[in-house]
Amino acid sequence: MYQNIIDLLMKKENLNDVAYLGHSAQSSLSKWSEKNDAQRAVNGDNRDCNFAFHTDKEKDPWWELEFDAPVKLSYIIINNRKHKEFQWISSSLKVITTNEVGEEITIHKGRVFFGSLPKSL
Repeated sequence: MYQNIIDLLMKKENLNDVAYLGHSAQSSLSKWSEKNDAQRAVNGDNRDCNFAFHTDKEKDPWWELEFDAPVKLSYIIINNRKHKEFQWISSSLKVITTNEVGEEITIHKGRVFFGSLPKSL
């Protein structure tokens, strides 16, 4: 279902998925982490999965995606666990980007609803 929504948006607005071009990292690994855990979030295969990577339980966990050169982004699509009991995970979600001179800019801070459509993306 999510794959179809994302594909329709990309086709309608003539967008390309550039996430796989970046290098990802995360603050920690958990007992559920797999090989190349952070990169699993951007490999294109996990759009319809319930999860892609795990950090350990910690204060202020993070996941990042870095590109070798500047990239113009039209959308950032974040897909989290689709079950209601995991909605609390997103309660302090923050999205930060870095501009051409290295300044960090917060483009989102606050609650995002994950779960069933229409609030899930």
